[in-house]
Amino acid sequence: MMMGLFDMLGFGRIREKKVVREFVKFGVVGGMGTLINIAVLYLLTEKFGLYYMVSAVFSFMIAISHNFVLNKAWTFKENVKEEIGKKYFQFVFANVLVLIVNLSLLYFFTEFFGLYYIFSQLLATFITLFLNFFINKAWTFSSN
Repeated sequence: MMMGLFDMLGFGRIREKKVVREFVKFGVVGGMGTLINIAVLYLLTEKFGLYYMVSAVFSFMIAISHNFVLNKAWTFKENVKEEIGKKYFQFVFANVLVLIVNLSLLYFFTEFFGLYYIFSQLLATFITLFLNFFINKAWTFSSN
């Protein structure tokens, strides 16, 4: 008999609905963050002439700061001020790991498949959503 994904990750059946709800909220927050990310990426690349890979780093950092606050307060129902320095560091560290994967995918899709960099970023963001959620659920917001 195969174990479910939630069981393998240690969440168990009792918490499965809560985790699904958190994942959906994480996705909504991520969607808003993606809009911020894409807008800043476009602005820095097209209006300020930065190389799209440099723009992607700046836009990613702005978006994750937004996402941290909303995920802490809404997705995982934590007091925003509680352990904010520690949690922000963990969130940023986790997102830097995800950024490395994201930038690799962005470069790969753009340079090797010839996709428009904005489409490549959207595709890379969708792929890394799952990795991002499970790292942050298991580490940054592990008490929930």
